[in-house]
Amino acid sequence: MDVLAIIPARAGSKRLPDKNILRLGGKPLLTWTIEAALQSNFFLHTIVSTNSAEIKSAAIAAGADVPFIRPDVLSGDESSSSDVVMHALDFFKKMHSVSFDYVALLQPTSPLRTGKHIIEAFDIMLRCDAGSCVSVVESNCNPNWMFWHDKKTNFMRPVLEEPSLAQGHKNGPTYVLNGAIYICRVSDFLKYQKFVFFNTVPYVMNPTASIDIDTKDDFDRANEAIKGNYAQTNQV
Repeated sequence: MDVLAIIPARAGSKRLPDKNILRLGGKPLLTWTIEAALQSNFFLHTIVSTNSAEIKSAAIAAGADVPFIRPDVLSGDESSSSDVVMHALDFFKKMHSVSFDYVALLQPTSPLRTGKHIIEAFDIMLRCDAGSCVSVVESNCNPNWMFWHDKKTNFMRPVLEEPSLAQGHKNGPTYVLNGAIYICRVSDFLKYQKFVFFNTVPYVMNPTASIDIDTKDDFDRANEAIKGNYAQTNQV
């Protein structure tokens, strides 16, 4: 089983500048995800897709491969993760005649996701013979209680067409993607060009492991968790 791990790490973050190489717990943020991928021992290749020479140097120092510099057209704010994955798969196919059975997208903004989490997510997907597996965290907000604000009329509009406020928890807890792990059979990814479809299984992670760094507050929360030895006690 040949599996490719793609770690997307472009330069140009606006809310937290240079976040992928900010030092978290004594090493660049990016390094946490590279180490988790390598510790899982699941991947034939662990690559970083970046448009930055500085990020490339940090990635190689941490043990990842950087086989290309991501083109500018895939490095803007509107660029999708699916496009980044397609670009990497196309690169290996065209340049090296290499195909993969599975592909994993591991975002560097989830530093508390460990090799153990990756192994468990793969295990769930393979046992269920699912097309993909994505990591989630339990949500504290039920979609039955969520509304859009229609700014033209200033009225509230339900996110769900038929919300049932009285039975919000009838079907148990709800979950949201936490951004830490996306795994997909390559044949399914090429078909749907996304990670979530009809036979996707969830891998549930706890709130601390699910910290996704987008702001300085997120960064500080992750730093506090690392100081408390959270990541070190959850390795493979």
